[in-house]
Amino acid sequence: MAKWFVVRGAKNLILTSRSGVRTGYQKRKILHMERFGAQVVVSKCDIKSQSDAEKLLAEASNLGPVSGIYHLAGVSEYLLFIF
Repeated sequence: MAKWFVVRGAKNLILTSRSGVRTGYQKRKILHMERFGAQVVVSKCDIKSQSDAEKLLAEASNLGPVSGIYHLAGVSEYLLFIF
């Protein structure tokens, strides 16, 4: 989803994760978005925590006006495709 935003002109993104960037694949994806001209910040936080959520909003406001917040977390044991 983040790449989709960048390809369509997003310039500032904050990606959040409780664990941060852990794999080379994740690092490559961030570098790819930066090559498209985006500033990508990875914030290691747990948004269930009020203090972490406040920290995240403060980080976002430092980049400029917040245009949108998307919560896309999810865990799925099974994938079901219906055609």
